[in-house]
This record gives sequence, structure tokens and C-alpha cells, in this order.
Amino acid sequence: MQPTTTPRAAASAALGEDVREWIERQRNTPAKLSYRQIADTLSAETGVTVTREALRQWHSEIHAGTSAA
Repeated sequence: MQPTTTPRAAASAALGEDVREWIERQRNTPAKLSYRQIADTLSAETGVTVTREALRQWHSEIHAGTSAA
């Protein structure tokens, strides 16, 4: 049986950095990308598809200081 990888771990691995930090940068660009736009960008750049709700949750963790997967 293959080990499972969470979408967040897969996204972080594909980006080569913590996906939460990447989301933070995307949200703080002058364009102020929406979570839907960020989800589309993440999918295009990494092939990892996640919901905007998941992105919102991961992003909120960076401000809450938590690291739950």
C-alpha cells in the first residue's frame, strides 16, 4: 500500500516551500488575489487541486500560529 500524502503536503512539496507562506504572498500582492484565483494558480503551477476553503483554512493557520495538517 502506498503512503498517502495530504493535499497540503503535496502542494508544499511541489512548491518547494510551505504552502501557507506561498498563499500569504499571493494574498498580499498588489492584485490581492482571491482564494479561488490562488487555487487556480496552485493547480496550474503544481497540478495539486484544492478547494478555496482549504486554502482559506491553511492561510488562517499562519495568523493563528497553528500547524495542523
